Amino acid sequence: MDRASTSVLRNPSLLCEIAAYQTGLRWAVARHLRAARPRPTSTVQEQLCLRSSRDPHYAFHQLIADGHLVGVRDLLPYYDSDRAMDVAAIWGQLPVLMYLHLRGHAGCTSRTMDYAAAYGHVACLAFLHAHRGEGCSQQALTYAAAGGHVECVEFLLAHPPTPRWAYLHQAEAMARRNQHWRVVAILQRLSPAPPTKKHWYQVLLSSPS
Repeated sequence: MDRASTSVLRNPSLLCEIAAYQTGLRWAVARHLRAARPRPTSTVQEQLCLRSSRDPHYAFHQLIADGHLVGVRDLLPYYDSDRAMDVAAIWGQLPVLMYLHLRGHAGCTSRTMDYAAAYGHVACLAFLHAHRGEGCSQQALTYAAAGGHVECVEFLLAHPPTPRWAYLHQAEAMARRNQHWRVVAILQRLSPAPPTKKHWYQVLLSSPS
């Protein structure tokens, strides 16, 4: 650093004049960043949709997970995260999810509804179905069934994708494996009976020779 620059930095009045033209971070934003917890564990990292333990979105995603709407509002202009709505769906933070939607936040995909189903947040599931057009994947029902989330299973069955749910047997098998018997009973009422040996024998007889 040359002598002229050093003299400027050592002059309090000149330094204040220079800093006045720098936008920097608002105090509210800096406060939220300083309050971020220690480096996340691998489990928390996954649930916060972080790409690594040093992901710069950590503080922002943690505020979403905590349902800290004021903090989300303060940090949103500084963080363009394509996983923000996913985090809100995972943690069931409906007010944050609604806020991100109203702000026209991008990054919502069918994965977002899948997360809401997998973690049992039927209110988030219903909101996304009503107000977003991305829908969910065919695996959403399996995720909800595996977790034993009865309300989510019932909602998804009432609002199937086009043309229908393709993996009812898989969803039932996952519910049975995890001993979610209420979900098993619900799915059994809808699942077509699996083909029997008699069925295949009749198919062979009816096929042209």
